[in-house]
Amino acid sequence: MQAQHRFTTVTLSCVLLGAAVLMAGCAVIAPPPKSADVEERTPGDARQAYDRGAFREAARLWQQQAMDAQPSTASQLRLYAADAWLQAGDQDAAEALFPWIDRDALSVPDQALRNLLLAELAVDRNHPIEARQHLDQVGSALPETYSARSSSVAERVQSALGSLSTRTVQRAGELAGDIRGYDVDAALNLMRQLEGLPSGQLSSLSRLGGDPQRAGWFDLALVLRENLVDGERLESDIRDWKGRHPALPVSEGDALDLWLRYRQDFRPPSKVAILLPESGGLKAAGAAIRDGFMSAYLRQPAGSVIRFYDTGDKPESVLDAYFEAVDYGADWIIGPLDKAAVESLLQLAGLATPVLALNELPDRGLIPEGLTQQVYGMSLSQEQEAAEVARHMAELGYRRAVLLAPQSTWGERIAFAFEEHFVQEDRQILIAARYQPEENDYSEVLEQALKIDESTNRKERLENRLGMELEFEPARRSDVDAIFLAAAPEQGWLLTPQLRFFEAGDIPTFATSRLYTGRPDPARNQDLDGVNLPLTPWQLEHPTRGSLPALDSLRQGEFAPLFAIGMDAWNILSWLDLMRSDPDFRFPGQTGNYSITSSGNLRREPSWGRFRGGVPVAVSPPGPAPRLTTRAQ
Repeated sequence: MQAQHRFTTVTLSCVLLGAAVLMAGCAVIAPPPKSADVEERTPGDARQAYDRGAFREAARLWQQQAMDAQPSTASQLRLYAADAWLQAGDQDAAEALFPWIDRDALSVPDQALRNLLLAELAVDRNHPIEARQHLDQVGSALPETYSARSSSVAERVQSALGSLSTRTVQRAGELAGDIRGYDVDAALNLMRQLEGLPSGQLSSLSRLGGDPQRAGWFDLALVLRENLVDGERLESDIRDWKGRHPALPVSEGDALDLWLRYRQDFRPPSKVAILLPESGGLKAAGAAIRDGFMSAYLRQPAGSVIRFYDTGDKPESVLDAYFEAVDYGADWIIGPLDKAAVESLLQLAGLATPVLALNELPDRGLIPEGLTQQVYGMSLSQEQEAAEVARHMAELGYRRAVLLAPQSTWGERIAFAFEEHFVQEDRQILIAARYQPEENDYSEVLEQALKIDESTNRKERLENRLGMELEFEPARRSDVDAIFLAAAPEQGWLLTPQLRFFEAGDIPTFATSRLYTGRPDPARNQDLDGVNLPLTPWQLEHPTRGSLPALDSLRQGEFAPLFAIGMDAWNILSWLDLMRSDPDFRFPGQTGNYSITSSGNLRREPSWGRFRGGVPVAVSPPGPAPRLTTRAQ
């Protein structure tokens, strides 16, 4: 694939001269050029945009400037950007900046501003106790220009402290204070009272001083909640809890008993209707989901009755299935699978039954009034996976990536989703290359992406200058620290060996799960060794053909993710109410850890695998979500 270059014998001085020139040409790598628009703008422009109310523009300008600033200045600029995002009403964008703000690098007034913004963000998130703690640290150093803002936040915090959430805390505190010894009825009443509090708030309450008995009960409530779905760590967590609260007159056995009794509160609905295609193009996918659902249901039926209804091959046919389910008296509906069918169902006048759709939800405006808190969507979206890969790479510290995607509609969707979540803070995509998926040789694309063609051009210029042919090994670019590969298996089997051929095999490479067929085939998948990708915990627990259930619907592992999401669809039903009231709660499923977003879609955090010997193995052991921690301070 690559031409070999050789040279005739020359004097040592010429060789050294050529090597010096060549090394000089390879050593300096110019940064990507800035647009004229960014170059012409100054911090003053961001302040002007902020002052005239163009908060989003100001936030973006400050973030752009932070990318090229010294660390201390960068923290200040990101702090100002977080302020602007809050003013624009984008709490998520503001919150994402705080882990990148070094508190110690800020001046005293900026530290005061940081605490004010954290207080504002906390009260926006309905965490008034946390907001009060931040406000208490603002002090007198806050610039005068923020005094009105500080007063407004303080008023909001005070109002929130008198809200239902705080009254819940007060009532729970009274209940906790009245419990003497282990009274199972009183303890259960307390656990139920605390369900309206997010886990993060429970964590804060468990550390408040003043009343060790109340703190002990709040801490126990948090421990039990974190172990409700999967009790694998329950005994050790209770043992640790008892070590923190030895004076509380509740034994480890009492706490285990309370967990068993409290867990009985979380039961699936009595009658569940499952709307899946039993004919048409999605029939095979529907069969895999059905078998996964039945596998989970038979393990834990909990007295529920389920029925399956065929949604057929047309979006409107889902309505017939829905009316049959209503006649049956279904308490909940799971499905449909097709996105158009989901939209068709949600547009139905008179829809009154809660729905867990097996696809992403459309815009919240299409959800019937009264059901906005009872309509959810869960899916194996590839765009969501690309976003999770971007977040994962950022968490691992990768900042400069090369993106390789096919020239196709799917490739553009995946590339856009990845770019949208990766290109933040000081992270950048050095080049976003496109390849033709039907081709077999991607040398030209890879040479350009890795700047090997530039290395070759430098060699040719050097040969012309010296008037001789040089023996030469092209050098790839050295400014990339990760590769994101959007590819189907057929392209992956070709691209990854070619990356190694071009000396890029040592660069950490990430992909979406589409790279893997799902069928255990070590010999065929050896070419993918070293590639990291998001997978379902269920796949990582069934890595060989012999470990897969003998079900035709699994297609020898190809439909394993669909089988797993069928299991999750049943198992998660019991926990949706708690997930809605506690946005910090994570459901550890067979396809990943789930949480509820404001849109009603369930965000899936996958497990991570890496090909080794042609087999995807867990990068870290799959299992329940890690123990909750407090918000970054």
